[in-house]
Amino acid sequence: MIKIENVTYKIKNKILLSNINFTVNKGENISIIGSNGAGKTTLIKLLNGLIKATSGKILILDKDINEYKRKELSKIISYVPQSTGYGYDFTVEEYVTYGRYTYMTSFGAINKEDKKIINNVMTETNIYHLKDRKLYTLSGGERQKVFISSALAQSAPIIILDEPTVYLDPKATTEINELLQSINKSKNYTMITVTHDLNYALLSKSKMLGIKESNQIFYENYLEAYNNKYFDNLFNTTFLYVKGDNNAPQLLPRNLSQNEK
Repeated sequence: MIKIENVTYKIKNKILLSNINFTVNKGENISIIGSNGAGKTTLIKLLNGLIKATSGKILILDKDINEYKRKELSKIISYVPQSTGYGYDFTVEEYVTYGRYTYMTSFGAINKEDKKIINNVMTETNIYHLKDRKLYTLSGGERQKVFISSALAQSAPIIILDEPTVYLDPKATTEINELLQSINKSKNYTMITVTHDLNYALLSKSKMLGIKESNQIFYENYLEAYNNKYFDNLFNTTFLYVKGDNNAPQLLPRNLSQNEK
């Protein structure tokens, strides 16, 4: 569904991404990982068509991303931004409805099918009972479900998420991660997630794109990355490679584990 060929992006003489190459197939779950400032956000902007590559190609469904009109691309790719602040003066239903904007008439009207999709999405994500609440009155986890619901209402087969669990407590993080895994499996949506939650990326059995200092370090299956200990080089640190529940691969900072001995 997505093919990135030798993509470089720079501003003046500063290279923000250099020679990125990877392919994403239908239904795959991809985690983009790396330290702050590595180039992850720039890559997300490129995939969303918000900025254009300095060189190289981005193909979406075998078509150059620059050939898509904005509304046309929004029917293929939806985006869930980082949750920031509390000042959202929309109701839950209003915000989820906004996900249907690309299908609305020029007068902003929605039809019965739109309404059905909106209600179904809110039911699937377990926020229907919140539909009349203002976003600023919700918890961080509830609000993140609203953002995800709006993206689902867009009915796009590719969802890009930017740190979907940032600022969330452990319980809310688990709920969001389980919701995303369920969406990926039940709807066969292609999901691309920027995340610092390495253990979630491992538990979700995603492919991993490692970016370091604007360069692609690896693009591998989660087990390949784990077994070859690619994370040490990527983050300039040393992890303890352990197994959790059901023998699932997990990571611990080695200095923390040593302090516990």
